[in-house]
Amino acid sequence: MVSPDRSDPLPSDDRESLKSLLLTHRELTAATTTYMNELRALLLAGDPVDRALARGRLGDGAIAELYLRIDPCESTDEEMARSTEIRRLAIVVSAHRVQLAVNRKRLRERVDYLAPGLTTHHRIGPVRAAEIS
Repeated sequence: MVSPDRSDPLPSDDRESLKSLLLTHRELTAATTTYMNELRALLLAGDPVDRALARGRLGDGAIAELYLRIDPCESTDEEMARSTEIRRLAIVVSAHRVQLAVNRKRLRERVDYLAPGLTTHHRIGPVRAAEIS
């Protein structure tokens, strides 16, 4: 099937598919940002190791380290509650990152079908390409 050129409007189902994927992307991004901010705030309230972690890049490895963390037996109730919330947020952030990766893959597939070669241009990824398609 030949993809439509820029002078032809996208068929309604293609347009709706891109809109749905973009909306999902925006919602996941906003939620992930909110959870990351909460996670950083909890880490900043912790010990020096947690504060240093909060000030650095919280990549996938650091997030995995947080949700696999084991509490010392002598933790207070407050420390246990804080640690439990850190683990919960780390798990949610990790899951959202996986969902965002899947979403970007689907966006790229749709855009590559509708406008082949668009994502090969410098600084045009799947999200930007879907916005301009």
